[in-house]
Amino acid sequence: MERVLKSVQTPGTRCRLYRKRANMTQEQLAEAIHCSVDLISAIERGNRTLTNKNAAAMSAIFGVRKECLLCFDDYETEREKAAMPFAKGVVIRQMEKKAFRLYVGLLGYNVVLVDNSKYKSMSLDDFLS
Repeated sequence: MERVLKSVQTPGTRCRLYRKRANMTQEQLAEAIHCSVDLISAIERGNRTLTNKNAAAMSAIFGVRKECLLCFDDYETEREKAAMPFAKGVVIRQMEKKAFRLYVGLLGYNVVLVDNSKYKSMSLDDFLS
């Protein structure tokens, strides 16, 4: 799924985005969460506030977190939210490896690493794999 949420900063615009992704009309969404079409329209236009109750009902229909609909964060699912710290760590580690490879390659140093209190000589390719 495209990551367009950061540009969508209001609950109403996120509601419209997810409703359209679900191929639902305002009438269908209103019927599904037991409210009026006028309320859905007003929420999407930003004239009415998206309440916790309506956000919870919509999140169940759209399969996204209520906090995402309410613009508290951009994590659509609990799994995505839980995986983000790990994913950020992996990206940082890959960037560190690339920087290290560049530095060692430019200067032509031998690499000696300490592993479990034992010195171990490794090639750069062994270290970076």
